[in-house]
Amino acid sequence: MLVTLFHEIAQELADFIVLTKFGGLPVWKALAFNFLSGLTVCLGGIVFLAATPTDTATGVILAMAGGVYINIAACETAPRM
Repeated sequence: MLVTLFHEIAQELADFIVLTKFGGLPVWKALAFNFLSGLTVCLGGIVFLAATPTDTATGVILAMAGGVYINIAACETAPRM
């Protein structure tokens, strides 16, 4: 559980930096959007756990989520470095 907390802190900080530095948003807008995106993650987790998915469904969902992160890293973030 503690590892998840550390991951989320780093993730939200990185999101904030991307929104303010590369997105050009003011600080208050970046904080608001970051907060709203965090709420959707919580909502998705609650819906997922309430649905009691099988191990196969969990694997498919995790694979799709991993693919989304790889796509974002390869297509959006890496070219800006």
